[in-house]
Amino acid sequence: MDRDRAALNRLPRWLVPALAALPVVGLSLFFLWPLGTLLVRVLQPGSVGDALRAPGLGQVLWFTLWQAVASTALCSTALVIRWLPRPASRAASSAPRRARLLLSDPQAVKMTADGATPNRSANVSRAASTARAAA
Repeated sequence: MDRDRAALNRLPRWLVPALAALPVVGLSLFFLWPLGTLLVRVLQPGSVGDALRAPGLGQVLWFTLWQAVASTALCSTALVIRWLPRPASRAASSAPRRARLLLSDPQAVKMTADGATPNRSANVSRAASTARAAA
């Protein structure tokens, strides 16, 4: 009985190579064939020189260069601005600290786990006094 079940669960030997051939055929058709025809055209004698002497190539290269430099400069500036410390009001700067204190209060976590609602005003006042002491 177990031998019959194992035989039913086994794939036919021809199925695995047939399934593996599908991506190979797709890759060959949509990638390797166009790449091969492109290389045949490009690698003909004189084709590289003709491409370098094409009118307007200098304008295309100049546009590509200045656009890449400008994009790099803008992105680098945005990154530096993002990480610079920003002046903020005292209440706004301590808000994340207070939220972390509220979330890390072991008594509030234990009460929530037990199903009770923690006394929020006591937690807020305790977190605010702890935040003032830490500042």
